[in-house]
Amino acid sequence: MLHEQLPWLNERGLLAAYVIEDLDRNAILGGASLRLFDPMRDTVELGYWLFVDARGRGVATRVVRALVEDSHSRGIVRVEAHVRLSNIPSERVLERAGFEREGVKRRLLRHGGARVDATLFAIVAPDIE
Repeated sequence: MLHEQLPWLNERGLLAAYVIEDLDRNAILGGASLRLFDPMRDTVELGYWLFVDARGRGVATRVVRALVEDSHSRGIVRVEAHVRLSNIPSERVLERAGFEREGVKRRLLRHGGARVDATLFAIVAPDIE
């Protein structure tokens, strides 16, 4: 995936992948992405993940806020994220970053070999119309 799919997706503007790194410790903490940019709606979808030992320190919240701020500065009006219903820690990250819960999308995600429901969260730039 790193050598074939990511460059292909990036070249076509379908995915911007980020590595979350602790520069002081020279350690990779996780990753994030922006994908499914919709230029007609000025919308993008955000995703993120952390290794277990990086969780609980506010890293994900800081990364999400930074990606939202950067997206809004580039004219993206709406940033969305989808979270598996029982993933409470991920929901809290989005809520701390200012996202609002908008509804449930049925059987949207794959998890553990099954299709599961996901909550749609979104944050909208306040000063862009």
